[in-house]
Amino acid sequence: MHTAFVPGAQVVLFGPGYVGEAVCNLLTPVDCTIVRVARTKEGAASLVQAGREAVAFDDHEGVTEALAKCTHLLSTVGPDLEDGDPILSAYSKDIAAADGITWMVRQ
Repeated sequence: MHTAFVPGAQVVLFGPGYVGEAVCNLLTPVDCTIVRVARTKEGAASLVQAGREAVAFDDHEGVTEALAKCTHLLSTVGPDLEDGDPILSAYSKDIAAADGITWMVRQ
């Protein structure tokens, strides 16, 4: 399998639901770090309890720290018809400031 992900990649995943976790499963053999950004604190805690690295969407400090180390950004969060993309609404400045991002995709 050819992939844009390389060993040592620092992936930030917004939306660790069904599709996001399917992508994570594909990345397991690549030996990269994946920080999942969950919708809620409870969701993040559940992921951490399951042995995954995760932060809550409204943990601005935690998300910003993950983005600062990020090399690959993936979002499976769909836009809202009224408010647009919640990821860009909340974190566009942090994403723009993350100069290590080499790859970004939104489902």
